[in-house]
Amino acid sequence: MYKDRKNLKDSLACDDSLKKFPNELTAADKVDYPSDDESDEEINFELEIPKLSDMINQFEKDDIVIAKLEKGVQMKIDEVKFKGFSISDSEKIIDERESKLQLLNENITKIREEWSSTLPTLIQGLNASIKDPINKANVLN
Repeated sequence: MYKDRKNLKDSLACDDSLKKFPNELTAADKVDYPSDDESDEEINFELEIPKLSDMINQFEKDDIVIAKLEKGVQMKIDEVKFKGFSISDSEKIIDERESKLQLLNENITKIREEWSSTLPTLIQGLNASIKDPINKANVLN
Protein backbone atom coordinates (compact mmCIF):
# COMPACT_ATOMS: atom_id res chain seq x y z
CA MET A 1 0.00 0.00 0.00
CA TYR A 2 1.32 3.43 -0.89
CA LYS A 3 0.78 6.73 0.92
CA ASP A 4 1.38 10.28 -0.20
CA ARG A 5 4.52 11.78 1.33
CA LYS A 6 5.43 15.43 0.85
CA ASN A 7 9.07 15.03 1.84
CA LEU A 8 9.92 12.51 -0.91
CA LYS A 9 10.62 13.32 -4.53
CA ASP A 10 7.94 11.06 -6.06
CA SER A 11 5.62 11.65 -3.07
CA LEU A 12 5.06 7.92 -2.64
CA ALA A 13 6.38 5.65 0.10
CA CYS A 14 5.81 2.06 1.09
CA ASP A 15 3.50 1.62 4.08
CA ASP A 16 3.85 -1.65 5.94
CA SER A 17 1.40 -0.92 8.76
CA LEU A 18 -1.49 -3.33 9.35
CA LYS A 19 -4.97 -2.31 8.29
CA LYS A 20 -8.23 -3.76 9.58
CA PHE A 21 -11.16 -4.28 7.29
CA PRO A 22 -14.71 -4.90 8.56
CA ASN A 23 -16.02 -8.44 8.51
CA GLU A 24 -18.50 -9.41 5.83
CA LEU A 25 -22.12 -9.59 6.88
CA THR A 26 -23.48 -13.11 6.68
CA ALA A 27 -27.17 -12.12 6.39
CA ALA A 28 -29.01 -8.85 6.14
CA ASP A 29 -30.93 -7.76 9.23
CA LYS A 30 -33.97 -6.57 7.31
CA VAL A 31 -34.83 -6.57 3.61
CA ASP A 32 -36.83 -3.55 2.51
CA TYR A 33 -36.98 -4.38 -1.20
CA PRO A 34 -38.69 -7.34 -2.87
CA SER A 35 -36.51 -10.34 -3.48
CA ASP A 36 -36.66 -12.35 -6.71
CA ASP A 37 -39.34 -14.62 -5.27
CA GLU A 38 -41.56 -11.70 -4.26
CA SER A 39 -41.05 -9.63 -7.40
CA ASP A 40 -43.46 -11.76 -9.44
CA GLU A 41 -46.36 -10.85 -7.18
CA GLU A 42 -48.57 -7.96 -8.24
CA ILE A 43 -48.44 -4.77 -6.29
CA ASN A 44 -52.02 -3.74 -5.66
CA PHE A 45 -52.50 -0.02 -5.98
CA GLU A 46 -54.52 2.17 -8.28
CA LEU A 47 -53.72 5.63 -9.47
CA GLU A 48 -56.78 7.72 -10.16
CA ILE A 49 -56.34 9.86 -13.26
CA PRO A 50 -58.78 12.76 -13.59
CA LYS A 51 -60.55 13.51 -16.84
CA LEU A 52 -58.87 15.91 -19.22
CA SER A 53 -61.76 18.38 -19.08
CA ASP A 54 -61.50 18.46 -15.26
CA MET A 55 -57.76 19.12 -15.45
CA ILE A 56 -58.25 21.94 -17.98
CA ASN A 57 -61.00 23.50 -15.86
CA GLN A 58 -58.85 23.29 -12.74
CA PHE A 59 -55.90 24.84 -14.59
CA GLU A 60 -57.94 27.68 -16.10
CA LYS A 61 -60.21 28.49 -13.16
CA ASP A 62 -57.81 30.99 -11.56
CA ASP A 63 -56.61 32.60 -14.81
CA ILE A 64 -57.61 36.27 -14.79
CA VAL A 65 -57.22 36.79 -18.56
CA ILE A 66 -59.45 33.83 -19.42
CA ALA A 67 -62.03 34.94 -16.86
CA LYS A 68 -62.13 38.44 -18.38
CA LEU A 69 -62.55 37.03 -21.90
CA GLU A 70 -65.35 34.70 -20.82
CA LYS A 71 -67.08 37.51 -18.93
CA GLY A 72 -66.88 39.77 -21.99
CA VAL A 73 -68.36 37.07 -24.22
CA GLN A 74 -71.16 36.40 -21.73
CA MET A 75 -71.93 40.13 -21.51
CA LYS A 76 -72.22 40.34 -25.32
CA ILE A 77 -74.53 37.31 -25.40
CA ASP A 78 -76.71 38.78 -22.64
CA GLU A 79 -76.87 42.11 -24.47
CA VAL A 80 -78.03 40.45 -27.69
CA LYS A 81 -80.62 38.37 -25.83
CA PHE A 82 -81.85 41.51 -24.03
CA LYS A 83 -82.48 43.13 -27.41
CA GLY A 84 -84.71 40.18 -28.29
CA PHE A 85 -82.48 38.24 -30.66
CA SER A 86 -81.63 34.57 -30.38
CA ILE A 87 -78.07 33.34 -30.79
CA SER A 88 -77.09 30.10 -32.48
CA ASP A 89 -74.01 28.13 -31.50
CA SER A 90 -72.13 29.23 -34.62
CA GLU A 91 -72.57 32.90 -33.64
CA LYS A 92 -70.87 32.26 -30.28
CA ILE A 93 -67.58 31.48 -32.04
CA ILE A 94 -65.03 34.18 -31.27
CA ASP A 95 -62.43 35.51 -33.67
CA GLU A 96 -59.39 34.91 -31.47
CA ARG A 97 -56.90 36.13 -34.07
CA GLU A 98 -57.87 39.77 -33.56
CA SER A 99 -57.73 39.55 -29.77
CA LYS A 100 -54.36 37.79 -29.90
CA LEU A 101 -52.96 40.45 -32.23
CA GLN A 102 -54.24 43.17 -29.90
CA LEU A 103 -52.65 41.43 -26.90
CA LEU A 104 -49.36 41.06 -28.81
CA ASN A 105 -49.36 44.75 -29.74
CA GLU A 106 -50.06 45.74 -26.12
CA ASN A 107 -47.16 43.56 -24.92
CA ILE A 108 -44.81 45.02 -27.55
CA THR A 109 -45.79 48.55 -26.49
CA LYS A 110 -45.15 47.74 -22.81
CA ILE A 111 -41.73 46.24 -23.60
CA ARG A 112 -40.77 49.26 -25.75
CA GLU A 113 -41.75 51.61 -22.92
CA GLU A 114 -39.69 49.58 -20.45
CA TRP A 115 -36.67 49.48 -22.76
CA SER A 116 -36.87 53.20 -23.54
CA SER A 117 -36.68 53.94 -19.82
CA THR A 118 -33.92 51.47 -18.88
CA LEU A 119 -31.64 51.28 -21.93
CA PRO A 120 -30.19 54.83 -21.75
CA THR A 121 -29.18 54.27 -18.13
CA LEU A 122 -27.57 50.92 -18.98
CA ILE A 123 -25.68 52.42 -21.93
CA GLN A 124 -24.43 55.33 -19.83
CA GLY A 125 -23.19 52.89 -17.20
CA LEU A 126 -21.44 50.88 -19.90
CA ASN A 127 -19.87 54.00 -21.41
CA ALA A 128 -18.55 55.01 -17.99
CA SER A 129 -16.37 51.90 -17.87
CA ILE A 130 -15.10 52.23 -21.48
CA LYS A 131 -12.01 54.43 -21.81
CA ASP A 132 -11.59 54.69 -25.59
CA PRO A 133 -14.19 57.12 -27.07
CA ILE A 134 -14.27 55.14 -30.33
CA ASN A 135 -15.78 52.10 -28.53
CA LYS A 136 -18.45 54.05 -26.64
CA ALA A 137 -22.09 53.47 -27.58
CA ASN A 138 -24.37 56.32 -28.60
CA VAL A 139 -27.84 56.76 -27.13
CA LEU A 140 -30.39 57.37 -29.86
CA ASN A 141 -33.68 59.01 -28.94
